Amino acid sequence: MTTVSGACFPTPVQEQVLRACFLPPTVSEFSAGGLPQELFQQDLANDPAAATLLPLLDWRWADSLPAAMAAAARSRRLTLWRQGRDRLELAASIAATLRQAGIDSMLLKGAALIARYYDPGVRGVGDVDLQVPRGQVRAAVEALLQTGWTAEGGLTPARIESQMRARHAWQFYKPGPDGKEEMCDVHWHPVVRCYSPRLAELFLEGAETVTAGSHTVRIPCATDLLFHAAAHGLQWSWTSPLRWIPDAWFVIRSGAVDWQRLRMLAAEVDMTFRVHRALEYLKTHFDAAVPEAALESLAQAPRWEAREQTLLEKPSPLGMADAARWHLYNFRRLRRFDPAWKDSNAISGFVSYLTVFFQTQRRRDLPGSIWRKAHAKPTV
Repeated sequence: MTTVSGACFPTPVQEQVLRACFLPPTVSEFSAGGLPQELFQQDLANDPAAATLLPLLDWRWADSLPAAMAAAARSRRLTLWRQGRDRLELAASIAATLRQAGIDSMLLKGAALIARYYDPGVRGVGDVDLQVPRGQVRAAVEALLQTGWTAEGGLTPARIESQMRARHAWQFYKPGPDGKEEMCDVHWHPVVRCYSPRLAELFLEGAETVTAGSHTVRIPCATDLLFHAAAHGLQWSWTSPLRWIPDAWFVIRSGAVDWQRLRMLAAEVDMTFRVHRALEYLKTHFDAAVPEAALESLAQAPRWEAREQTLLEKPSPLGMADAARWHLYNFRRLRRFDPAWKDSNAISGFVSYLTVFFQTQRRRDLPGSIWRKAHAKPTV
């Protein structure tokens, strides 16, 4: 059985809840009538990340849940349904703004998943993530700024364009109709730490058009969504790391995954070890319908990918030595696709990378210990 570690995998209690959602009653530790009241009263109440799974329990068991748990699950599910509806409206409006500027965009992450694979009340959506062609990033930024959005840090389109060398996306803010701040991320690379321009092209080329309510939106195909869930999910994150598991499970459940394409995407960006680890875990712990041939095709990966993965699964804050290793791995990933860094001396290139990185990264994104300790926020 796969051993797990790091914040990207669930705790024993969280895994019990997920197994109750995804496994038959004869396999899960719990059944419809056997979800203990103390699980809700003690474990879920004291674990904000596990509490986010309540809507999944309602989706799976509905009226079979204990009364107090059922009431909390329904309340949470209704809240997420409203949030999801609003986020899809927001995403559609942003896509329309970009389309009027001659830019074809595509939804990513939560908004894309609830547009096709989820009941909106089962999965929360925070900010809206959209991918645009790399050559149209500046035009996309200009279109957003002209319609009331503000770039993080107050950066101009030219300044954001200059940041693209060491970033995968940029965040924007706008007051919402209820006074709360709306957020959207404009991506030129669809997945963090996946810097291949070809991957971004493949995501856009494989996009599908779906109807979400009264809107028509473009989302990644099932294979690309599964890759995104695995590649993005298996690393420490400020927000709940649990979402990648139901995200991947629901996409696999659709039966629409092209396993050969998945292997190709993983190889393109040196994520073979990570994707294999994710799929093996899903198959072992939740009986996800992952073909053995798919696992075998992903089983051979460079050793450095495994070493990097061990580092990325560590909880933050990282110490100085691990922070240095984090940067070395990140530079290794960037250098392959950056002509100037690829052709430069490794040491001088790394120094140049550090200069660019610390000019572009938000302080809360830094892997080092100082900012993580100063700005730590709870997992929700």
